[in-house]
Amino acid sequence: MSRCECMACGKVFGSITGFDKHRVGRYSFDNTRRCLSDKELIAKGLHKNPDGVWRSELSRAFALRKLAD
Repeated sequence: MSRCECMACGKVFGSITGFDKHRVGRYSFDNTRRCLSDKELIAKGLHKNPDGVWRSELSRAFALRKLAD
């Protein structure tokens, strides 16, 4: 499993896609880039697994389905 840790906020993500979703704002001279809060991440469909890694709901559904097999 790949993991991506944000050096700005310290959150760990289970994929580059999740990592990319957690940063918003523009790259410009005023640099409005920021990390999303936990509430904002949940609203975007991410959850934190028991290991503290942020994952997408899709990956959660996949893992639950695999456990049921």
